[in-house]
Amino acid sequence: MKTKKWMACLLAAVFVLGMLCTPAFAAEEPGNSGDPSGTGSAAGDDAGDLPGTGSTDGGEAGGTDETGEPEALGVDDNVAGEISHDLSTGGSLVIEKDGTYRVTQSDVSTPTGNNITVTAGAKNATVILAGVNIKSGCAFRINYSPGNITVELEGGTVNTLVSTNTGAAGLQAGMGATVSDANLTITGDGSLSATGGREGSGIGGGWLEEARNIIIKGNVVVTAANGDSKSNGAGIGATRGSANRILITDNAKVTATGGGSEVGIGGNGIDFGITISGNAQVTATGGSGSPSLGWGGAGIGGGTARNITITDNAQVTAVGGPCAAGIGGGYDGNAYNISIAGNAKVTADGGFGGEGYGVGIGGGVKGNGEKITIANLENVRAGGIGGGYKGRSLDISIGSANNDGLCAHGNLEYYPAQKATQTADGNMEYWYCKDCGACFTDAALTQEVARADVVLAATNEHVHNDVEHYPAQEATQTADGNIEYWYCRECGKYFTDAALTQEVTKEDVIVAAVRGADGGDSGTEENAGETAQWTNPNTGDGSGIALWLFLMPAAGAALAAAAASARKRTVR
Repeated sequence: MKTKKWMACLLAAVFVLGMLCTPAFAAEEPGNSGDPSGTGSAAGDDAGDLPGTGSTDGGEAGGTDETGEPEALGVDDNVAGEISHDLSTGGSLVIEKDGTYRVTQSDVSTPTGNNITVTAGAKNATVILAGVNIKSGCAFRINYSPGNITVELEGGTVNTLVSTNTGAAGLQAGMGATVSDANLTITGDGSLSATGGREGSGIGGGWLEEARNIIIKGNVVVTAANGDSKSNGAGIGATRGSANRILITDNAKVTATGGGSEVGIGGNGIDFGITISGNAQVTATGGSGSPSLGWGGAGIGGGTARNITITDNAQVTAVGGPCAAGIGGGYDGNAYNISIAGNAKVTADGGFGGEGYGVGIGGGVKGNGEKITIANLENVRAGGIGGGYKGRSLDISIGSANNDGLCAHGNLEYYPAQKATQTADGNMEYWYCKDCGACFTDAALTQEVARADVVLAATNEHVHNDVEHYPAQEATQTADGNIEYWYCRECGKYFTDAALTQEVTKEDVIVAAVRGADGGDSGTEENAGETAQWTNPNTGDGSGIALWLFLMPAAGAALAAAAASARKRTVR
């Protein structure tokens, strides 16, 4: 009897348990694990701060040299007369008094971090570079006081100066407004390559310093550039400052390249007094464009260029960056009093940018060209003379080109008509003389116009160039259709006619799907050809059928046994 009771209770428990534990299985979508760290590393800007004024104790512009403090010559050793110093064995050189200092480097094949500093106490010092290779925070720093500092390049030697600090020039000779009668002279028979750091000039002022009274002469070969082509820095002159009285003469051969929006030779401020004379050979290239500004720098000149003279037998090639002149002003910069005289030979081209062009000699975009004198046009090849795009040409004097005072227009360029677009200017058909900068609207060169007059301004209205045609398509029970329409991929607009005059919305072109007759949902939904599908989730409601078929008879038998046992107890 006890066994029967036990079996009945067990079967009843199984029945209850089966009801409580009926499984429900639902579809589970995998989740995205993602990056467990949840963090990223943000790259910082350059660690070096922009330098202010140079220290008078031999410290570097913009920071301390990674090799340690420069070693100053003692008072007993720093006397007038020639003093030899080896950077490889003697460390950094600090010059505190007048005298002549011959600087060598026994291991010139490997750049040294030891540098050269001239303090304000040395008013008339000469530094002879006899084969050095310096790569330091500021490779060669001159802290000015009124006087004359001469850097002599010893014959047959190659000298390299590379500054790595932000704002430091390769050969830094900048000055503040209180110092105006100091001179830097680079001379000799050797060569020099000077490279500035980010926002630093090759030769001249550091960040925001003026560059004045720089003389390059003798038989030197000089290359100067900003170390980062995308950052701002003049080749020779000032970065974000004025450059005044720069002279390149004798047999000097100079190559100067600006970076970003800076000039090849000159400055970004109001510049005056750039002279190239003698038998000097100069190639100057303005910066190719600052990422933040979009325009570049003039080849020779600056923001506003004044008093530029090229004379004697000098040979000059100048190329401006986007929107800047080859010789003259930068973007929105005027050019005033430019003279090409003697037997000087000049090739100058301005740069074209998003806002227009700068001329070869004269103003940049929006800049005027005024008081420009060219003695012999046969020696000049310029991509325009006078004002830049949207600028004016005033007081232009052209000497003999054909011994009659008139240009022969023998160096023509033809420009076919080009329609303006929404974002770019176009132009009418014209002929352009590269010698004198004149523009003509006829092949006979009788209808002269200003170059600005041939420009067709951008429409500032969108032109639907990339249009796709969609033929009509009937809707089905499961998919939407559409009416015939045209869609512009560039602006995302819809039209119901090929002329693109009847604009409609995306919803207007859709023909909704025809659903089933019983009103049921087909399980799919389409919207303008984009299909979104779904399925009903598997809840597991039908997944326990086999278990139910087993438990129902067992539970019934258990209940019957329990009832029979109860009757027997009652009869007894």
